[in-house]
Amino acid sequence: MKKFNKYIFLPIIFLLLFLLLIYANKIPLYDDEPTHFAQINLFLKGEYKLIEGISIIPSFHFFIARTARLFGFRTLNQFRLINFFFTFLNITLFYLITMKLKSSHSILKTLQFTFLPILFPYRFLLYAENLSVLLILLALYCALTGRKFTSFIFSSLSVLTKQTNIVWYLFILFLIYLNNGSLKINFRKLPEFMKNNWYFFFGLIFFGIFVVTNRGVAVLTQKMHPDFIIKPGNLYWMLFLFFILFFPLNLKNISAIKPFLLKNKKLLIPLFLFLFVAVITFTSDHPWNQNPEHIRNRIILFFMSNSFWKVIYLLTVIFSLLSLFFTELININYYWLYPFTFLSLIPIWLIESRYSLPFFVLFNLFRKSASGKKELIQTVYFIILSLLIYWGYLNQQFYL
Repeated sequence: MKKFNKYIFLPIIFLLLFLLLIYANKIPLYDDEPTHFAQINLFLKGEYKLIEGISIIPSFHFFIARTARLFGFRTLNQFRLINFFFTFLNITLFYLITMKLKSSHSILKTLQFTFLPILFPYRFLLYAENLSVLLILLALYCALTGRKFTSFIFSSLSVLTKQTNIVWYLFILFLIYLNNGSLKINFRKLPEFMKNNWYFFFGLIFFGIFVVTNRGVAVLTQKMHPDFIIKPGNLYWMLFLFFILFFPLNLKNISAIKPFLLKNKKLLIPLFLFLFVAVITFTSDHPWNQNPEHIRNRIILFFMSNSFWKVIYLLTVIFSLLSLFFTELININYYWLYPFTFLSLIPIWLIESRYSLPFFVLFNLFRKSASGKKELIQTVYFIILSLLIYWGYLNQQFYL
């Protein structure tokens, strides 16, 4: 009976989300959906060519098209329904991982994942985010349960869904390597590890071949997604989002940050230096970041409007860095999430909230839970933000 009670909340969540899907289906093709819809329809017709504007390998579109053909689906809402199925799977899997990690307040954390504001609207729309997150979680779950080859399969599929997931492919591989429970890297054991996990390294070679033959990571939009650049805009944006999204938990960390800075006043020097460098390097010059229909662009353009607001924006970034420093994770190996997040964001020109999704999903899995009351407040806060964003999408007020 106790086990039954643990899982009863899942069908309640699914029912609520399904009702929200029904209302969301009133929305016509939205933002990037026309491109995805057109690509799926091409595959349904048996025409295996790429639509202009596609930047990802069309594995997501191929899967939706094959499933649609199996069930005789042809409409936008039917395609959305197929994609919505991934929501059920990734929520269930997230809960199973919290149980595997022996996380306290697993139900509240799962609710936070369900209502993660920057993911929530895409649960109902024709986007690859649901599938991408699902595959990363599957790869992680298999890695945690010792199924390394299966983890490799799902990691590879995640890269086929979104090429930027190659960083999370490497992260999963690195977690498998660090199975001794410490941060120490033993280079003497590296050849043996490579031999035992050769398929992961072959996957990296194949990805390299793809990048060379494709002349870039993006498929048809290389000019908008150039390779081998350094742009900190997404890193600043992710930290700004962290400040906003985890505001209730960030408030808790003020009690630790304030005395720490008072005790270590010399630390203010590198913080001011970081602020100085950030003011210089904080730019938003991508053509797709100029459209005010996207709420992220409105926010960024506002803070870019003058030096005062730019400094305010970057102060939230600094606060987020300090807050992350005082946020304890459940295992020392999981602190590697931060350098891999840096690697995933720093080479991307377009500032886009979805690039930060893997970080926020994994961070919420890996962080130690606060008290039940504080986790409940964080959960309610996420729900309110998500429903506000859902309302904005339903009434076509903005894009994320």
